[in-house]
Amino acid sequence: ENLTPYGALMQVPLQMNMMIPPTHCGRAFWHVHAAHGAEAAEKLARAMYRAHWSDGKDLGQVEQIAQIAAQTLAGQVTEEGMKAGIMSAQAKKLHVDGVQASIAAGVWGSPTFIVDGEIFWGVDRLWMVEEWLRQG
Repeated sequence: ENLTPYGALMQVPLQMNMMIPPTHCGRAFWHVHAAHGAEAAEKLARAMYRAHWSDGKDLGQVEQIAQIAAQTLAGQVTEEGMKAGIMSAQAKKLHVDGVQASIAAGVWGSPTFIVDGEIFWGVDRLWMVEEWLRQG
């Protein structure tokens, strides 16, 4: 119920099909990260977030994620290659490893920011992150 006011405050339009993006998004991220590097993975992550939170896309469907990836990373990935990559054992392992690393770092939920070893959790704490960075 607080998401709509936060979206308006942050000037982010919200249209969601489901509350939590599914595991396939994590696998897509790690597949692209392994094959094309961090910059491509970040670009895909931003596109998936926008598709989920702002455009109301159903990212529970591997086909939808593959389509977003192919559009976002045109010339680097294809829809068929993304479908196979998302379902691969390597992407599953990388995703599990990423989740375990997050847990070990004390991350809980999204968004979580770690700045200078301090953990800030939740969109309502973004002002704290900005203040922490400002004060150095």
